Amino acid sequence: RSSAPHPPASEDGEAPTLRPLPHCVFPPRADLRFEALRGSCRSVLVLSGVGSRAAGRLYVHTPSPALADAINASAAATNVEIVRSPTAVATGTATSFTSIEEVAVLTDSESGDSALQGSIGDARPTLDSRLVCAAATVAATTWLSLSGGRGAVLANCTLTEQLLACLLDAARCELAAELGVRAPLASHYSGVYEPRGAEMSPTVTFATRYLQMALRPLCNGSALCEPSVMLHDAYSPALEMDGRRGTWAVLNATDPSVWAESYWPADLYATVWPYAPRTSEGVLVIMLAACNAVLTLGAIRIARRTSAAGGWLHVT
Repeated sequence: RSSAPHPPASEDGEAPTLRPLPHCVFPPRADLRFEALRGSCRSVLVLSGVGSRAAGRLYVHTPSPALADAINASAAATNVEIVRSPTAVATGTATSFTSIEEVAVLTDSESGDSALQGSIGDARPTLDSRLVCAAATVAATTWLSLSGGRGAVLANCTLTEQLLACLLDAARCELAAELGVRAPLASHYSGVYEPRGAEMSPTVTFATRYLQMALRPLCNGSALCEPSVMLHDAYSPALEMDGRRGTWAVLNATDPSVWAESYWPADLYATVWPYAPRTSEGVLVIMLAACNAVLTLGAIRIARRTSAAGGWLHVT
């Protein structure tokens, strides 16, 4: 995402030479300008699943002590406990910009993988909007600190609650409607690669327009500044597709940032219960199975004895 205004004019008063933006297309095509950031990012902070009521805290996974210290300092503006884990968590998208040693992942899971994320239990009743807002405050303050800024950035918790309602409730989203998106925000994916190039989902359209709206004030009213939201299909820039052959190629076999987002068809699903079975439940199932086996064997034995004695029915 970029909202920086155009560079100032040179000393001789001539306008600077700018790299032109790509022509607008729909659906959007791959925009690889972000590849210029590779190697220039000293550190990356990734937000994973956050807000679980059961967790009640946040975990930062990073092997970098400097990153961990910056995140802990950013948490001073919140009342949420942050626990550090020195274990690195694999995040393919982040490694497109820097090495895994300089990546921090903020999540509500001690293992790095949220148990509820993406499951049927990933819903409003299991989420604490206070924790989501705290994670936004920590992330924003950390990004400011890592970029050389000072102070704290306090997230708007009212807006956080409104966004959660838009994404997780079936009710009409007034914020999306104000931006011209009136279809339900049913999908929680920003996008995956689809060979036939399906149109953007209402969720992606809403996210794009909302980011443009949020970034526009940073232009300070300049007519030469237009916020741009860069989109790319959800696969690593280390991969390239041959459109004629319909095959994929790895551009650099030594590149550690080879990754792709999973595609889940609408007719593929699984039922997940948001709790682990108790030990007593397993014992009870085994006991019921044993009782059923004993009763079955008893019924068979009685039937055989009755048959040997001349059957159930006697005619005289």
